[in-house]
Amino acid sequence: RRAVTSGRQGLHSRTSLKAVLASLARSLDKVHRDRDITIAIAVDEGIVVPVDEQDAMELLGNLLDNACKACDQDVRAYTCGNNDGRIALVIENDGRGLNAQQLADMMARGRRGDQYGEGQGLGLAIVQDIADSCDIELQFEPRTGGGSRVTLTFPPLRS
Repeated sequence: RRAVTSGRQGLHSRTSLKAVLASLARSLDKVHRDRDITIAIAVDEGIVVPVDEQDAMELLGNLLDNACKACDQDVRAYTCGNNDGRIALVIENDGRGLNAQQLADMMARGRRGDQYGEGQGLGLAIVQDIADSCDIELQFEPRTGGGSRVTLTFPPLRS
């Protein structure tokens, strides 16, 4: 809500991507301790993105938590290039996955793509709101071999 109501974010914010992902992974390990889940993070220490830290925590926390809920055993977060200063982060899981229509449908506020029975169905709508506010491109797609993948492409840092 803060990101959306305060206008465009991230013009001068700089947040360490690895630090946020590592913190979230530690928390999610505790949340999902009853399952044998591995959260692997392959992000260089020096990568920073133009997003407020709280917004990054909310955005990536929702996506990682969804990946943990949907996975069979593995969740991966990794960067896959730096094109014209734009960082692409991929978060994927090895679960059963969703088809393209299900992925599109779940982005609507209050719609749930899962059957986990918890939450309000707002997580991905919040993700979309923060992404729009911070000029982050989101691409959801089925993962080859099963599961789902989301790619976040962050805008370049501004001087």
